[in-house]
Amino acid sequence: MVRDICGKAAIPYVIIRPSAVVGPSVNIPLVNAWLRRVAKGKTVFMVGDGTNLMHLTGLKDLVRALCLVGLEALGDGDVFNIASSRPDPIKELAEGVIAHAKSRSRCCGLPSPLAKSALTILAFLGLSPIEREYISRSDQDFVLDISKAKRVLGFEPMTTNIESLCEAYDHLVATL
Repeated sequence: MVRDICGKAAIPYVIIRPSAVVGPSVNIPLVNAWLRRVAKGKTVFMVGDGTNLMHLTGLKDLVRALCLVGLEALGDGDVFNIASSRPDPIKELAEGVIAHAKSRSRCCGLPSPLAKSALTILAFLGLSPIEREYISRSDQDFVLDISKAKRVLGFEPMTTNIESLCEAYDHLVATL
């Protein structure tokens, strides 16, 4: 859409594609539901066994990437993926927040077909913590190649996935 609109109007543009952005005040329903469960010492559920990889983008890293784009004279239509330095298994992310919070929570993987069916029904009712388009791939890896952002912008992620989630957790707890 951006390419079509800007191309027709001859407006230069750059596209920044972050993975799920995590940090203080960022509202991602599924992440916030996880964090609230950790704060209450409840079980954190995941689709599948939790070995699927997730690439997140810390809010600070996204802001830094946007500043770098503003400093560079970039070619028209460049696209940059922005994420942490490495993806982590979902279960390790949840366990990292649980450890940070010193919570009694534990992780529980649900069989993918059962969990996806339940989430689809909840989505139909408007109650799912996951958007419909993500349900089918909720147990799959989500990894971005950030090498172009590193090479062209000099982008280097400053926060890990777990650090960003812990910042989001701390902010959530402080505002409860």
